[in-house]
Amino acid sequence: MLKWSLKWCFGILYSKTRGELVKTSGAGTGTFGGDHENEQKSKSIDPKELDENLRVAKEAEEKEKAARDVEETLKAQKNIFHLWTLERILNEDIDNPKIYWLEPLGSFKLQNSPDPQIDLPITPKAFQFCCFDRVVNAPPFDSGADKIPFSFYLKHVKPQYETWSSKKIIVVKVSGPIETESFFNVRFKVERGATSQIYEFTITDLPCLNLYDWILLLHLLVRDEKKFEPIIAHLKRMLVSYILDNGNMDVEIVAALQRKPTVLPKEAPKDFEE
Repeated sequence: MLKWSLKWCFGILYSKTRGELVKTSGAGTGTFGGDHENEQKSKSIDPKELDENLRVAKEAEEKEKAARDVEETLKAQKNIFHLWTLERILNEDIDNPKIYWLEPLGSFKLQNSPDPQIDLPITPKAFQFCCFDRVVNAPPFDSGADKIPFSFYLKHVKPQYETWSSKKIIVVKVSGPIETESFFNVRFKVERGATSQIYEFTITDLPCLNLYDWILLLHLLVRDEKKFEPIIAHLKRMLVSYILDNGNMDVEIVAALQRKPTVLPKEAPKDFEE
């Protein structure tokens, strides 16, 4: 009888002591009872809410990475594309032009993909392309080099490292016209590349872009030719001027080499007989 009484007493003491341990440990250290509560909470989390949190975190990480990429690209382009001044344009385009001016600067990739496209350089030659439509009541030109709108470009152009990009234009929005003292001007807002990076520039920035940007702008704007007729006409004049300048460069190279260029086709053109 005494044996069973002792067992009963020790059983009560053990139960009380264990209960206190559970209660104390759960409140203080998160074990025992705390683990049980956390487990219940984790089971009560809505899977949809968890997915949404993961999605938001992933988007924030992607935006942060994109911002870092833009910053690094801008730093690199500042080292490549120096600011244009009147002295620099006159020196590189008029006084001491290069014969081999078609040298890629920002990208040497050969494939023409959204990221990147082919780099077809156009500056500084494009600054002398006389393609602008003059606004009404524009003051007359004085003389000489003023006939080429260098001063107008330099007044309105952005730094080239802010506008040049190897990423292909996929969307364009046009706003304007922009009021100026002499020439017609409009603003472009474009999305570039697979990540749809936003760039803004005007007609005066065209010489600082990639030639393929001109082609893509023209291709996108001709979808509403009537609405964008003045801009399309400007782009066409720029492209024609570029082609003529390429022809002049070929003539200069022939004169320098003192021999005619020859082309050996691998096969006759398919439409030759037609």
